[in-house]
Amino acid sequence: MAKISNDQFQSPTAYLEYLNTLMIQKNASDMYLTYGEPPVLRILEEVHRETDLEPLDDELLNQLALTLMNTTGLDFFEKHGSIDLGIGYQDRRYRVNISRQRGHIMIVARLLRKKVPTLESLCLPGIFKELSHRTNGIIFLAGATGSGKSTTLAAMVEEINQTEKKHILTIEDPIEYIFEAKESVVDQKELGKDVSSFSSAMKYALRQRPDVILFGEIRDLDGIRNAILLSETGHLVLTTVHARSAEQV
Repeated sequence: MAKISNDQFQSPTAYLEYLNTLMIQKNASDMYLTYGEPPVLRILEEVHRETDLEPLDDELLNQLALTLMNTTGLDFFEKHGSIDLGIGYQDRRYRVNISRQRGHIMIVARLLRKKVPTLESLCLPGIFKELSHRTNGIIFLAGATGSGKSTTLAAMVEEINQTEKKHILTIEDPIEYIFEAKESVVDQKELGKDVSSFSSAMKYALRQRPDVILFGEIRDLDGIRNAILLSETGHLVLTTVHARSAEQV
């Protein structure tokens, strides 16, 4: 069977549309675009090469990356060598990471569930609901990549959103779930689009009079210090860290 040539697609957008359709048809959760390989989909926790498509070359990968990034995103990528994006596409939403490997562009996209999860839908123990209704302090959710930290935090925020009249402020990199305001008012800021850095977002957070502050992930000691300071001023702060246990936090 003849392969589908990359030249058959009229634009990078058309190629991305085809991949989006492919992910829907095959119920894939993740997609990997790597130099010298055809697109790879993760289906039921196994990776599968889409051998009907030609391997990706530098020209196509660069075009795809430029299509996904805006000008601000491109500047950030050139400075740091990696960028996380939240991409809304048709009725789906993806978390996209663009980085370099062996001097070539690499793109990884993970499908995000459109519906914000609830604590009940995740079958989480009652302690998570109890913690969600605290009025101050800081909650670190620790775990490895892909362990469900962001999903769990989203469910905790949704619990507050559904039941309390609060102002919730989220600062994420990127925004993963779009919250619909219910009992609470929810404002969401994305790093690189709405704020230049987590530190500047933390600095100005107090001026926005939030009751609950969600930081998508804290990556350094300064971030931890600032989050603790916010929690000591009467706010409930929710965040995640990469760690295998509470002891490592």
